[in-house]
Amino acid sequence: MKQRVFHQIRMADFVVVNKTDLLETGTEIINAEIKRINPFAKIMEASFCNISFDLGNNAVNKFYFGEMKSLPRPSVNSMVIKSGKKISRSSIELFLSVWTSKAYRIKGFVNLKEGKTAAVQCTFNSVEIIEIENAFHPTEIIALSDQFTLKEWYKAFNEMTSDMELK
Repeated sequence: MKQRVFHQIRMADFVVVNKTDLLETGTEIINAEIKRINPFAKIMEASFCNISFDLGNNAVNKFYFGEMKSLPRPSVNSMVIKSGKKISRSSIELFLSVWTSKAYRIKGFVNLKEGKTAAVQCTFNSVEIIEIENAFHPTEIIALSDQFTLKEWYKAFNEMTSDMELK
């Protein structure tokens, strides 16, 4: 269970800390641990799960307004690369700079050759890489795109990591 919760926090955009009314010491320690695991996550605190989700920012209605007709499935590919290989920071920066403009979003964690782990978050032409203080985690990068397939992306990733090993 602990591993599943840890993984969900690592990949979350938002983390809701509920039942804050029951805490005697505040949420500083909990929030710091969440930020240690995922520096990009936005933390929302709540009591009785009283959270404001603004339409257009977070939750999206899956029906057309005024109709009960489902939206069609978008033609967006969701793909994951998982690897135990260690990657240099410069190589992952180069890899992401090539693929970020072709994706709606790329996010995840990279096991760096320099002995650290980095959280990555990319949207359109923006690439953010933050080294995090953590134990070893395998590389896990998720992409959302309608411009490339997992096969193309994974091939480029393997070529990048193979080129690194030759150097």
